Amino acid sequence: AGDDGLDIRGTGANRVTVSGSISSQDDGVHVTGDGNVVAVSGSIASETDDGVDVDGDLNFVNVSGSITADDEGVEISGDGNEVTVSGEIFTFDDDGIDFFGDNNRAVVSGSVNAADSSGLEVNGNGTEIEIDGSVRGFESGISLSGDDAKITVGATGVVRGGDAAGFTSAVTFESNGAGDPASVSLLVNHGSLISDTVSEITNTAVAVWDFSGQSQNFTNTGDVQGDVLLQGGNDTMTNSGTVVGNISLGTGNDVFTSIGTGVVTGKIDGGTGFDTFRGGDLSDTFFGGDQADNMRGGGGSDEIFGEAGNDLIIADADGVADLYDGGDGVDNVSYVTTVAGINANLGLNFAFGTEIGVDRLENVEKLTGGRGNDSLTGAASTQRLDGGAGNDTIAGGEGNNTLLGGAGDDVIRGFAGFDRIEGGAGNDRLTGDFNADTFVFANGFGKDVITDFDEFNNSEKIDLAGVTAITDFADLQANHLTQVGSSAVITDGADTITLLNVNIADLDANDFIF
Repeated sequence: AGDDGLDIRGTGANRVTVSGSISSQDDGVHVTGDGNVVAVSGSIASETDDGVDVDGDLNFVNVSGSITADDEGVEISGDGNEVTVSGEIFTFDDDGIDFFGDNNRAVVSGSVNAADSSGLEVNGNGTEIEIDGSVRGFESGISLSGDDAKITVGATGVVRGGDAAGFTSAVTFESNGAGDPASVSLLVNHGSLISDTVSEITNTAVAVWDFSGQSQNFTNTGDVQGDVLLQGGNDTMTNSGTVVGNISLGTGNDVFTSIGTGVVTGKIDGGTGFDTFRGGDLSDTFFGGDQADNMRGGGGSDEIFGEAGNDLIIADADGVADLYDGGDGVDNVSYVTTVAGINANLGLNFAFGTEIGVDRLENVEKLTGGRGNDSLTGAASTQRLDGGAGNDTIAGGEGNNTLLGGAGDDVIRGFAGFDRIEGGAGNDRLTGDFNADTFVFANGFGKDVITDFDEFNNSEKIDLAGVTAITDFADLQANHLTQVGSSAVITDGADTITLLNVNIADLDANDFIF
Protein backbone atom coordinates (compact mmCIF):
# COMPACT_ATOMS: atom_id res chain seq x y z
CA ALA A 1 0.00 0.00 0.00
CA GLY A 2 1.01 3.68 -0.17
CA ASP A 3 4.44 4.18 -1.60
CA ASP A 4 5.68 0.56 -1.57
CA GLY A 5 7.81 -0.41 -4.54
CA LEU A 6 5.97 -3.72 -4.96
CA ASP A 7 2.87 -4.58 -2.91
CA ILE A 8 1.58 -8.12 -3.38
CA ARG A 9 -1.36 -9.26 -1.26
CA GLY A 10 -3.22 -12.53 -1.39
CA THR A 11 -3.17 -16.11 -0.20
CA GLY A 12 0.48 -16.55 -1.15
CA ALA A 13 2.54 -18.87 -3.37
CA ASN A 14 3.83 -15.91 -5.36
CA ARG A 15 7.33 -15.57 -6.78
CA VAL A 16 8.87 -12.10 -6.76
CA THR A 17 12.21 -11.52 -8.48
CA VAL A 18 14.06 -8.22 -8.21
CA SER A 19 16.88 -8.32 -10.74
CA GLY A 20 16.93 -4.62 -11.45
CA SER A 21 16.55 -1.79 -8.93
CA ILE A 22 13.68 -0.57 -6.75
CA SER A 23 13.69 2.79 -5.01
CA SER A 24 10.68 3.47 -2.79
CA GLN A 25 9.36 5.78 -0.10
CA ASP A 26 7.98 2.90 2.00
CA ASP A 27 8.67 -0.85 1.67
CA GLY A 28 10.70 -1.90 -1.32
CA VAL A 29 8.76 -5.18 -1.52
CA HIS A 30 5.72 -5.98 0.63
CA VAL A 31 4.28 -9.49 0.37
CA THR A 32 1.48 -11.14 2.36
CA GLY A 33 0.36 -14.75 2.47
CA ASP A 34 2.09 -18.10 2.75
CA GLY A 35 4.66 -19.88 0.62
CA ASN A 36 5.96 -16.85 -1.24
CA VAL A 37 9.46 -16.61 -2.72
CA VAL A 38 11.24 -13.26 -2.88
CA ALA A 39 14.58 -13.22 -4.72
CA VAL A 40 16.64 -10.02 -4.69
CA SER A 41 19.57 -10.23 -7.10
CA GLY A 42 19.40 -6.56 -7.96
CA SER A 43 19.04 -3.66 -5.51
CA ILE A 44 16.35 -2.26 -3.22
CA ALA A 45 16.49 1.16 -1.55
CA SER A 46 13.76 2.23 0.90
CA GLU A 47 13.79 5.81 2.18
CA THR A 48 11.59 5.45 5.29
CA ASP A 49 10.60 1.79 5.70
CA ASP A 50 11.69 -1.82 5.11
CA GLY A 51 13.58 -3.23 2.18
CA VAL A 52 11.52 -6.44 2.15
CA ASP A 53 8.45 -6.91 4.39
CA VAL A 54 6.81 -10.35 4.45
CA ASP A 55 3.68 -11.25 6.45
CA GLY A 56 2.89 -14.96 6.49
CA ASP A 57 4.25 -18.44 6.98
CA LEU A 58 6.67 -20.66 5.07
CA ASN A 59 8.05 -17.84 2.95
CA PHE A 60 11.55 -17.70 1.47
CA VAL A 61 13.63 -14.54 0.95
CA ASN A 62 16.97 -14.71 -0.86
CA VAL A 63 19.20 -11.63 -1.00
CA SER A 64 22.11 -12.08 -3.40
CA GLY A 65 22.07 -8.41 -4.40
CA SER A 66 21.78 -5.43 -2.06
CA ILE A 67 19.18 -3.88 0.24
CA THR A 68 19.49 -0.41 1.77
CA ALA A 69 16.68 0.64 4.11
CA ASP A 70 15.84 3.20 6.73
CA ASP A 71 14.04 0.58 8.87
CA GLU A 72 14.53 -3.20 8.63
CA GLY A 73 16.40 -4.63 5.69
CA VAL A 74 14.17 -7.73 5.82
CA GLU A 75 11.21 -8.00 8.20
CA ILE A 76 9.45 -11.36 8.55
CA SER A 77 6.20 -11.78 10.52
CA GLY A 78 5.13 -15.41 10.67
CA ASP A 79 6.34 -18.94 11.25
CA GLY A 80 8.62 -21.29 9.34
CA ASN A 81 10.19 -18.62 7.14
CA GLU A 82 13.77 -18.50 5.82
CA VAL A 83 16.07 -15.64 4.85
CA THR A 84 19.38 -16.22 3.07
CA VAL A 85 21.85 -13.41 2.47
CA SER A 86 24.82 -13.87 0.16
CA GLY A 87 24.71 -10.21 -0.85
CA GLU A 88 24.49 -7.09 1.34
CA ILE A 89 21.96 -5.54 3.71
CA PHE A 90 22.50 -2.09 5.24
CA THR A 91 20.04 -0.25 7.49
CA PHE A 92 20.14 3.25 8.97
CA ASP A 93 17.65 3.23 11.87
CA ASP A 94 16.52 -0.35 12.56
CA ASP A 95 17.55 -4.00 12.40
CA GLY A 96 19.19 -5.65 9.44
CA ILE A 97 16.94 -8.73 9.64
CA ASP A 98 13.95 -8.90 11.99
CA PHE A 99 11.95 -12.07 12.76
CA PHE A 100 8.57 -12.07 14.51
CA GLY A 101 7.44 -15.67 14.83
CA ASP A 102 8.56 -19.20 15.51
CA ASN A 103 10.76 -21.74 13.72
CA ASN A 104 12.33 -19.23 11.38
CA ARG A 105 15.79 -19.56 9.84
CA ALA A 106 18.49 -17.10 8.73
CA VAL A 107 21.61 -17.99 6.74
CA VAL A 108 24.14 -15.21 6.19
CA SER A 109 27.18 -15.74 3.98
CA GLY A 110 27.26 -12.11 2.84
CA SER A 111 26.99 -9.06 5.09
CA VAL A 112 24.30 -7.53 7.31
CA ASN A 113 25.06 -4.14 8.85
CA ALA A 114 22.71 -2.12 11.07
CA ALA A 115 24.02 1.39 11.70
CA ASP A 116 21.67 2.18 14.61
CA SER A 117 20.22 -1.11 15.86
CA SER A 118 20.91 -4.87 15.84
CA GLY A 119 22.21 -6.75 12.85
CA LEU A 120 19.75 -9.58 13.39
CA GLU A 121 16.77 -9.38 15.78
CA VAL A 122 14.76 -12.49 16.72
CA ASN A 123 11.43 -12.47 18.55
CA GLY A 124 10.21 -16.05 18.68
CA ASN A 125 11.06 -19.65 19.43
CA GLY A 126 12.90 -22.37 17.54
CA THR A 127 15.02 -20.03 15.44
CA GLU A 128 18.08 -21.29 13.55
CA ILE A 129 20.83 -18.85 12.56
CA GLU A 130 23.92 -19.72 10.51
CA ILE A 131 26.60 -17.08 10.02
CA ASP A 132 29.46 -17.60 7.58
CA GLY A 133 29.57 -13.97 6.57
CA SER A 134 29.42 -10.75 8.60
CA VAL A 135 26.66 -9.54 10.91
CA ARG A 136 27.19 -6.18 12.59
CA GLY A 137 24.97 -4.00 14.74
CA PHE A 138 25.31 -0.65 16.45
CA GLU A 139 23.56 -2.34 19.38
CA SER A 140 23.94 -6.13 19.28
CA GLY A 141 25.18 -8.16 16.38
CA ILE A 142 22.45 -10.71 17.13
CA SER A 143 19.67 -10.07 19.65
CA LEU A 144 17.48 -13.05 20.46
CA SER A 145 14.30 -13.20 22.51
CA GLY A 146 12.96 -16.73 22.47
CA ASP A 147 13.53 -20.37 23.32
CA ASP A 148 15.05 -23.41 21.61
CA ALA A 149 17.23 -21.35 19.32
CA LYS A 150 20.42 -22.49 17.62
CA ILE A 151 23.09 -20.01 16.49
CA THR A 152 26.15 -21.21 14.56
CA VAL A 153 29.02 -18.91 13.60
CA GLY A 154 31.14 -20.69 10.99
CA ALA A 155 34.84 -20.46 10.23
CA THR A 156 34.44 -17.34 8.08
CA GLY A 157 31.67 -15.86 10.18
CA VAL A 158 31.99 -12.65 12.21
CA VAL A 159 29.34 -11.27 14.56
CA ARG A 160 30.18 -7.82 15.86
CA GLY A 161 28.47 -5.77 18.55
CA GLY A 162 28.53 -2.01 18.29
CA ASP A 163 28.78 1.35 19.99
CA ALA A 164 25.38 1.75 21.63
CA ALA A 165 25.15 2.29 25.39
CA GLY A 166 23.41 -0.23 27.62
CA PHE A 167 22.78 -3.90 26.85
CA THR A 168 25.00 -4.25 23.81
CA SER A 169 27.15 -7.19 22.75
CA ALA A 170 27.93 -9.36 19.78
CA VAL A 171 25.16 -11.76 20.86
CA THR A 172 22.44 -10.79 23.34
CA PHE A 173 19.79 -13.12 24.79
CA GLU A 174 16.67 -11.53 26.23
CA SER A 175 13.62 -12.96 27.99
CA ASN A 176 10.46 -13.48 25.96
CA GLY A 177 8.35 -13.76 29.11
CA ALA A 178 7.70 -17.49 28.69
CA GLY A 179 6.90 -19.36 31.87
CA ASP A 180 9.08 -22.34 31.01
CA PRO A 181 12.22 -21.12 29.22
CA ALA A 182 14.19 -23.71 27.27
CA SER A 183 17.77 -23.73 26.09
CA VAL A 184 19.56 -21.76 23.45
CA SER A 185 22.59 -23.22 21.66
CA LEU A 186 25.41 -20.93 20.47
CA LEU A 187 28.25 -22.50 18.48
CA VAL A 188 31.20 -20.36 17.40
CA ASN A 189 32.73 -22.83 14.95
CA HIS A 190 36.14 -21.21 14.30
CA GLY A 191 34.42 -17.91 13.63
CA SER A 192 34.50 -14.68 15.68
CA LEU A 193 32.33 -12.76 18.13
CA ILE A 194 33.60 -9.21 18.61
CA SER A 195 32.39 -6.42 20.86
CA ASP A 196 33.64 -3.08 19.55
CA THR A 197 33.24 -0.89 22.60
CA VAL A 198 32.64 -0.69 26.32
CA SER A 199 29.12 -1.10 27.69
CA GLU A 200 27.93 1.66 30.00
CA ILE A 201 26.36 -0.96 32.28
CA THR A 202 29.31 -3.31 32.78
CA ASN A 203 32.20 -0.95 32.02
CA THR A 204 33.64 -3.66 29.83
CA ALA A 205 33.33 -4.98 26.30
CA VAL A 206 30.65 -7.70 26.14
CA ALA A 207 30.67 -10.37 23.42
CA VAL A 208 27.77 -12.53 24.68
CA TRP A 209 25.12 -11.18 27.02
CA ASP A 210 22.33 -13.38 28.35
CA PHE A 211 19.84 -11.79 30.70
CA SER A 212 16.96 -14.06 29.66
CA GLY A 213 17.04 -16.52 32.57
CA GLN A 214 17.28 -19.35 30.05
CA SER A 215 19.76 -22.22 29.96
CA GLN A 216 22.36 -21.61 27.27
CA ASN A 217 24.67 -24.03 25.47
CA PHE A 218 27.67 -22.09 24.14
CA THR A 219 30.51 -23.79 22.26
CA ASN A 220 33.46 -21.70 21.07
CA THR A 221 36.15 -22.99 18.74
CA GLY A 222 36.89 -19.54 17.33
CA ASP A 223 37.63 -16.05 18.62
CA VAL A 224 35.45 -14.25 21.15
CA GLN A 225 36.59 -10.69 21.89
CA GLY A 226 34.79 -9.41 24.97
CA ASP A 227 33.15 -10.77 28.11
CA VAL A 228 30.69 -13.66 28.08
CA LEU A 229 27.81 -13.03 30.52
CA LEU A 230 25.49 -16.04 30.85
CA GLN A 231 23.42 -14.64 33.68
CA GLY A 232 20.65 -17.18 34.22
CA GLY A 233 19.72 -20.84 33.87
CA ASN A 234 21.86 -23.96 33.91
CA ASP A 235 24.42 -22.96 31.30
CA THR A 236 26.99 -25.11 29.52
CA MET A 237 30.02 -23.54 27.88
CA THR A 238 32.76 -25.40 26.04
CA ASN A 239 35.81 -23.47 24.84
CA SER A 240 38.57 -24.72 22.57
CA GLY A 241 39.14 -21.31 21.01
CA THR A 242 40.02 -17.92 22.49
CA VAL A 243 37.98 -15.67 24.76
CA VAL A 244 39.60 -12.26 25.25
CA GLY A 245 37.69 -11.27 28.36
CA ASN A 246 35.94 -12.70 31.41
CA ILE A 247 33.24 -15.35 31.62
CA SER A 248 30.39 -15.00 34.12
CA LEU A 249 28.06 -17.99 34.39
CA GLY A 250 25.62 -16.29 36.76
CA THR A 251 22.86 -18.16 38.58
CA GLY A 252 22.14 -21.83 37.99
CA ASN A 253 24.15 -25.03 38.00
CA ASP A 254 26.63 -24.34 35.22
CA VAL A 255 29.31 -26.37 33.44
CA PHE A 256 32.43 -24.82 31.90
CA THR A 257 34.91 -26.97 29.98
CA SER A 258 38.11 -25.86 28.29
CA ILE A 259 39.44 -28.27 25.67
CA GLY A 260 43.02 -28.50 24.43
CA THR A 261 44.55 -25.09 23.88
CA GLY A 262 41.35 -23.20 24.60
CA VAL A 263 42.20 -20.01 26.48
CA VAL A 264 40.31 -17.39 28.46
CA THR A 265 42.43 -14.33 29.14
CA GLY A 266 40.27 -13.21 32.06
CA LYS A 267 38.59 -15.06 34.90
CA ILE A 268 35.77 -17.62 34.82
CA ASP A 269 33.18 -16.99 37.53
CA GLY A 270 30.55 -19.60 38.37
CA GLY A 271 28.31 -17.24 40.31
CA THR A 272 25.42 -18.75 42.25
CA GLY A 273 24.79 -22.48 41.86
CA PHE A 274 26.54 -25.83 41.98
CA ASP A 275 29.03 -25.37 39.16
CA THR A 276 31.51 -27.67 37.41
CA PHE A 277 34.76 -26.38 35.91
CA ARG A 278 37.23 -28.33 33.75
CA GLY A 279 40.36 -26.60 32.46
CA GLY A 280 42.32 -27.44 29.31
CA ASP A 281 46.01 -27.51 28.48
CA LEU A 282 46.67 -23.84 29.28
CA SER A 283 46.32 -21.67 32.38
CA ASP A 284 42.84 -21.02 33.77
CA THR A 285 41.42 -18.79 36.52
CA PHE A 286 38.24 -20.15 38.10
CA PHE A 287 35.98 -18.55 40.74
CA GLY A 288 33.43 -21.00 42.10
CA GLY A 289 30.85 -18.67 43.59
CA ASP A 290 28.28 -19.27 46.31
CA GLN A 291 27.63 -23.03 46.35
CA ALA A 292 29.52 -26.33 46.40
CA ASP A 293 31.50 -26.44 43.14
CA ASN A 294 33.55 -29.13 41.40
CA MET A 295 36.70 -27.64 39.89
CA ARG A 296 39.72 -28.98 37.98
CA GLY A 297 42.33 -26.82 36.29
CA GLY A 298 44.02 -29.06 33.73
CA GLY A 299 47.40 -28.05 32.31
CA GLY A 300 49.12 -24.74 32.82
CA SER A 301 49.53 -22.58 35.89
CA ASP A 302 45.97 -22.44 37.19
CA GLU A 303 44.40 -20.27 39.87
CA ILE A 304 41.28 -21.80 41.39
CA PHE A 305 39.18 -20.02 44.01
CA GLY A 306 36.34 -22.00 45.53
CA GLU A 307 34.84 -18.96 47.29
CA ALA A 308 31.70 -19.83 49.33
CA GLY A 309 30.37 -23.38 49.65
CA ASN A 310 31.96 -26.76 50.27
CA ASP A 311 34.03 -27.12 47.12
CA LEU A 312 35.98 -29.99 45.57
CA ILE A 313 39.15 -28.91 43.77
CA ILE A 314 40.91 -31.66 41.81
CA ALA A 315 44.61 -30.87 41.48
CA ASP A 316 46.46 -31.85 38.33
CA ALA A 317 49.62 -33.83 37.77
CA ASP A 318 50.94 -31.37 35.19
CA GLY A 319 54.28 -30.45 36.78
CA VAL A 320 53.30 -26.76 36.91
CA ALA A 321 52.72 -24.66 40.02
CA ASP A 322 49.04 -23.91 40.73
CA LEU A 323 47.10 -21.93 43.32
CA TYR A 324 44.17 -23.63 45.04
CA ASP A 325 42.15 -21.44 47.42
CA GLY A 326 39.05 -23.03 48.89
CA GLY A 327 37.64 -19.79 50.27
CA ASP A 328 34.74 -20.05 52.72
CA GLY A 329 33.14 -23.37 53.60
CA VAL A 330 34.74 -26.78 54.07
CA ASP A 331 36.80 -27.38 50.94
CA ASN A 332 38.65 -30.45 49.66
CA VAL A 333 41.74 -30.39 47.44
CA SER A 334 42.31 -33.82 45.93
CA TYR A 335 45.53 -35.07 44.35
CA VAL A 336 43.83 -38.26 43.20
CA THR A 337 45.39 -37.89 39.72
CA THR A 338 48.96 -38.28 41.04
CA VAL A 339 50.98 -41.50 41.03
CA ALA A 340 54.48 -40.55 42.22
CA GLY A 341 53.46 -39.21 45.64
CA ILE A 342 53.24 -35.69 47.04
CA ASN A 343 54.32 -33.81 50.15
CA ALA A 344 51.64 -31.40 51.39
CA ASN A 345 51.52 -29.24 54.50
CA LEU A 346 48.35 -27.24 55.11
CA GLY A 347 49.97 -25.34 57.96
CA LEU A 348 52.65 -24.07 55.59
CA ASN A 349 50.21 -23.74 52.65
CA PHE A 350 52.08 -25.80 50.06
CA ALA A 351 52.18 -29.10 48.24
CA PHE A 352 55.05 -30.30 46.09
CA GLY A 353 56.08 -33.33 44.09
CA THR A 354 57.64 -34.36 40.79
CA GLU A 355 54.23 -34.51 39.09
CA ILE A 356 52.75 -31.29 40.46
CA GLY A 357 55.57 -28.79 40.89
CA VAL A 358 54.98 -26.55 43.92
CA ASP A 359 51.32 -25.72 44.50
CA ARG A 360 50.01 -23.12 46.93
CA LEU A 361 47.12 -24.21 49.16
CA GLU A 362 44.92 -21.64 50.92
CA ASN A 363 41.76 -22.15 53.00
CA VAL A 364 41.78 -25.93 52.56
CA GLU A 365 40.03 -28.01 55.23
CA LYS A 366 40.22 -31.41 53.54
CA LEU A 367 43.14 -32.91 51.62
CA THR A 368 43.23 -36.14 49.61
CA GLY A 369 46.38 -37.82 48.37
CA GLY A 370 46.87 -39.89 45.24
CA ARG A 371 48.09 -43.36 44.35
CA GLY A 372 51.69 -42.80 45.48
CA ASN A 373 53.37 -42.61 48.86
CA ASP A 374 52.12 -39.27 50.16
CA SER A 375 53.05 -37.14 53.16
CA LEU A 376 50.09 -35.07 54.38
CA THR A 377 50.25 -32.64 57.31
CA GLY A 378 47.28 -30.73 58.61
CA ALA A 379 46.75 -27.38 60.31
CA ALA A 380 44.52 -26.07 63.09
CA SER A 381 41.61 -25.69 60.65
CA THR A 382 42.05 -29.12 59.04
CA GLN A 383 39.06 -31.46 59.21
CA ARG A 384 40.06 -34.42 57.06
CA LEU A 385 43.23 -35.92 55.57
CA ASP A 386 42.90 -38.93 53.25
CA GLY A 387 46.04 -40.65 52.02
CA GLY A 388 44.35 -42.69 49.30
CA ALA A 389 46.41 -45.54 47.86
CA GLY A 390 50.10 -45.94 48.66
CA ASN A 391 52.16 -46.04 51.84
CA ASP A 392 51.27 -42.66 53.32
CA THR A 393 52.46 -40.60 56.27
CA ILE A 394 49.68 -38.50 57.78
CA ALA A 395 49.88 -35.97 60.62
CA GLY A 396 46.69 -34.31 61.77
CA GLY A 397 47.81 -31.06 63.32
CA GLU A 398 46.06 -29.21 66.13
CA GLY A 399 42.39 -29.58 65.17
CA ASN A 400 39.83 -32.37 65.48
CA ASN A 401 40.60 -34.41 62.37
CA THR A 402 39.39 -37.40 60.42
CA LEU A 403 42.55 -39.17 59.26
CA LEU A 404 42.24 -41.90 56.63
CA GLY A 405 45.12 -44.05 55.47
CA GLY A 406 43.40 -45.87 52.63
CA ALA A 407 45.16 -48.78 50.95
CA GLY A 408 48.84 -49.34 51.73
CA ASP A 409 50.99 -49.45 54.86
CA ASP A 410 50.37 -46.07 56.45
CA VAL A 411 51.74 -44.13 59.41
CA ILE A 412 49.09 -41.87 60.96
CA ARG A 413 49.47 -39.50 63.88
CA GLY A 414 46.71 -37.34 65.26
CA PHE A 415 48.65 -34.87 67.42
CA ALA A 416 46.38 -32.51 69.39
CA GLY A 417 42.62 -32.70 69.02
CA PHE A 418 39.91 -35.34 69.25
CA ASP A 419 40.70 -37.31 66.11
CA ARG A 420 39.01 -40.10 64.17
CA ILE A 421 41.78 -42.32 62.80
CA GLU A 422 41.22 -45.10 60.25
CA GLY A 423 44.18 -46.92 58.75
CA GLY A 424 42.19 -48.73 56.09
CA ALA A 425 43.69 -51.73 54.31
CA GLY A 426 47.37 -52.53 54.79
CA ASN A 427 49.59 -52.74 57.84
CA ASP A 428 49.26 -49.37 59.54
CA ARG A 429 50.87 -47.68 62.53
CA LEU A 430 48.44 -45.42 64.36
CA THR A 431 49.13 -42.81 67.06
CA GLY A 432 46.50 -40.58 68.60
CA ASP A 433 48.68 -38.35 70.80
CA PHE A 434 46.89 -35.78 72.97
CA ASN A 435 43.22 -35.87 73.97
CA ALA A 436 40.77 -38.68 73.27
CA ASP A 437 40.84 -40.29 69.83
CA THR A 438 38.72 -42.91 68.07
CA PHE A 439 40.47 -45.64 66.07
CA VAL A 440 38.20 -47.09 63.40
CA PHE A 441 38.48 -50.53 61.78
CA ALA A 442 36.57 -52.43 59.11
CA ASN A 443 36.93 -55.86 57.51
CA GLY A 444 40.32 -56.35 55.85
CA PHE A 445 42.09 -53.82 58.05
CA GLY A 446 45.46 -55.64 57.94
CA LYS A 447 48.12 -55.94 60.66
CA ASP A 448 47.77 -52.64 62.52
CA VAL A 449 49.46 -51.18 65.59
CA ILE A 450 48.09 -48.52 67.95
CA THR A 451 51.08 -47.05 69.75
CA ASP A 452 49.39 -45.05 72.52
CA PHE A 453 45.88 -46.31 73.23
CA ASP A 454 44.79 -44.97 76.63
CA GLU A 455 42.58 -47.62 78.22
CA PHE A 456 42.03 -45.37 81.26
CA ASN A 457 40.50 -42.54 79.21
CA ASN A 458 36.77 -43.25 78.89
CA SER A 459 36.55 -41.02 75.81
CA GLU A 460 39.23 -42.91 73.86
CA LYS A 461 37.63 -45.60 71.70
CA ILE A 462 38.34 -48.48 69.34
CA ASP A 463 35.51 -48.71 66.80
CA LEU A 464 34.98 -52.32 65.66
CA ALA A 465 31.49 -51.80 64.21
CA GLY A 466 32.84 -52.54 60.72
CA VAL A 467 34.50 -55.81 61.78
CA THR A 468 31.74 -58.39 61.31
CA ALA A 469 33.60 -61.26 63.02
CA ILE A 470 33.48 -59.47 66.40
CA THR A 471 29.96 -58.87 67.70
CA ASP A 472 30.30 -57.41 71.20
CA PHE A 473 32.64 -57.08 74.18
CA ALA A 474 31.83 -60.54 75.49
CA ASP A 475 32.70 -62.07 72.12
CA LEU A 476 35.88 -59.98 71.99
CA GLN A 477 37.03 -61.19 75.43
CA ALA A 478 36.21 -64.82 74.78
CA ASN A 479 37.43 -65.28 71.22
CA HIS A 480 39.44 -62.35 69.84
CA LEU A 481 41.59 -60.79 72.58
CA THR A 482 44.94 -62.07 73.88
CA GLN A 483 47.92 -60.77 75.82
CA VAL A 484 51.20 -60.97 73.93
CA GLY A 485 54.01 -59.76 76.14
CA SER A 486 53.27 -56.22 77.22
CA SER A 487 50.69 -55.65 74.47
CA ALA A 488 47.05 -56.56 73.91
CA VAL A 489 46.26 -58.12 70.52
CA ILE A 490 42.84 -58.15 68.86
CA THR A 491 42.19 -60.47 65.91
CA ASP A 492 39.22 -61.23 63.70
CA GLY A 493 40.84 -64.44 62.51
CA ALA A 494 42.72 -62.88 59.61
CA ASP A 495 43.94 -59.45 60.71
CA THR A 496 45.29 -58.07 63.97
CA ILE A 497 45.29 -54.87 66.04
CA THR A 498 48.18 -54.60 68.49
CA LEU A 499 47.73 -52.20 71.41
CA LEU A 500 51.23 -51.42 72.60
CA ASN A 501 51.75 -51.45 76.37
CA VAL A 502 48.13 -52.28 77.16
CA ASN A 503 47.04 -54.99 79.59
CA ILE A 504 43.84 -56.80 78.59
CA ALA A 505 42.76 -56.76 82.22
CA ASP A 506 42.45 -52.98 81.99
CA LEU A 507 40.14 -53.06 78.96
CA ASP A 508 36.37 -52.90 79.34
CA ALA A 509 33.30 -52.37 77.17
CA ASN A 510 33.63 -48.57 77.44
CA ASP A 511 36.82 -48.77 75.37
CA PHE A 512 34.99 -50.14 72.31
CA ILE A 513 32.25 -49.40 69.81
CA PHE A 514 30.51 -52.40 68.25
